[in-house]
Amino acid sequence: ENHKSLKSPRYFWIRLLHFFRYEEKASVAIEFALLSPVYISLLSGIMFFMYSTVQVANLDYVAYASATEIRKNTSVANSISDFKSQVVCLEASPMLDCDKIEVGVMSRPNVFGLQDWFGQSFIGQFCPGNAGEIVMVSVRYNLDGPLRKFYANASQTEDDNRFILSRYLVVREPTVVGEGINC
Repeated sequence: ENHKSLKSPRYFWIRLLHFFRYEEKASVAIEFALLSPVYISLLSGIMFFMYSTVQVANLDYVAYASATEIRKNTSVANSISDFKSQVVCLEASPMLDCDKIEVGVMSRPNVFGLQDWFGQSFIGQFCPGNAGEIVMVSVRYNLDGPLRKFYANASQTEDDNRFILSRYLVVREPTVVGEGINC
């Protein structure tokens, strides 16, 4: 009598728990089904974090290399588009699309009041300054796609466009007496 009562639909869950208790393969399959989405999400998050960190680091390197070109006065660029194609795009890794990079070079920033420059954008300007002057190079990389919202702390937003911004200050080295560009 007791055996017949366990076969009723009412005791389905008890039978199922007894099955998983004694069948190791079934319990492993259930554990895998429950935990695999968590592990896949965790792995995807780690990979995206690494990718975005490398992008930000590469953009910082591009700003550094561009500022070094300005500091040493080795670039023969006469405009911002020349500077971008001759210097910036050559330093950028394949992870950064050159078409999404915007560059600005400005001489004589107010160094003691750099907080005044934080919100200002001089992207598209090209003023490498005179020898001995402080020059600020700004490199901006526009983000697009569905993952751009996950760059929260590394990016800024302007007119619903998200971008990564990197700036670098250098002092131009004098190479020729009287050399310089008046901006």
